[in-house]
Amino acid sequence: MAYESSYTGYEIDRAIGEVRKRAKAWDAKQQKLTGAPGQLVGFDERGNAIPVDSGGTGPAVAPAQRWEVTLPASGWQDLSQTVYIQGISAEEGDQLIQPVPKSASFAAYAEAEIHVSQSLNQLVFTCKEPPVSDIGLYIVIQNLGGASDGI
Repeated sequence: MAYESSYTGYEIDRAIGEVRKRAKAWDAKQQKLTGAPGQLVGFDERGNAIPVDSGGTGPAVAPAQRWEVTLPASGWQDLSQTVYIQGISAEEGDQLIQPVPKSASFAAYAEAEIHVSQSLNQLVFTCKEPPVSDIGLYIVIQNLGGASDGI
């Protein structure tokens, strides 16, 4: 198949020459972003990176918290067990809550099919079958802040 163009060989060679001259200028075309620890970066209407003030309180979202809890084998009543942690939100979308079983408890946690739900200052763990041993967990809580996006 032949290439059909209104450009001559000379015009094409000249355009390629211009691209080659600028090739080095295009390397690393975005300047390194700099700022202070905790500084947030946003974008203006043209897509350029700009600093965003976080209100002087550091990062907009606090770091995750980690709690260590034990669900005693003897503590299951009606296939549930409640753990009280100050600061748990009643709103599910306010926080990301991840129960992570300790290595020694992982098999028992999975076998019992344990799930968690939240309400104000508490987590309720439910299971399909009560485990015969204590379950050691890390609870990771990340405050999400801001409005949620959805489809």
